[in-house]
Amino acid sequence: MFNSVPRRIAIALMFLLLPLPGVLSAPNGRFQKTQRAHLRSLKPQDESLREAVKAEIAKSRSLAGMDIQVEVSGGVVTLSGTVSSQARKKLAVRIASRVKGTKRVVDRITIGRKIFTDYECCCNGECWTQSRPCSDCSNQTRECIAEFQQAMQAADTNAEKRAARQKFYDCIHKQY
Repeated sequence: MFNSVPRRIAIALMFLLLPLPGVLSAPNGRFQKTQRAHLRSLKPQDESLREAVKAEIAKSRSLAGMDIQVEVSGGVVTLSGTVSSQARKKLAVRIASRVKGTKRVVDRITIGRKIFTDYECCCNGECWTQSRPCSDCSNQTRECIAEFQQAMQAADTNAEKRAARQKFYDCIHKQY
């Protein structure tokens, strides 16, 4: 019964091929392998698309400092986080949809109170935190810092120090 050569070869091949995953498995086994390989090849493209969308959102003055997260999978951009208005939500979606490589935008942004990212800004060794992106160290910024340092040296009480800090923040924010 097992004496025929073709049958022996068929049995030998069956035992050799069984341990290989996906060879004698369900019909979609090869498809799943191909699909996984395709998804692995998309990861670098997804990462560059994610960075491009984040950069475009960061360029928008209306969205500066807003809490918006960007995730990308297979060219589908998912936006989440919180913005302060419907207009800002629509703007974020519109910006993301215009970035080259975006297939679709999933909007999971919620509207709530203003949530800003704090930026740590430094100029001439003096650092502070603000809710807007930092500007270059301009002459006006240097003047604000010099006034602040003089006021802090002259301040004797905590109230005077608070007033000096407030004056510094007001001076810095006049630039925007």
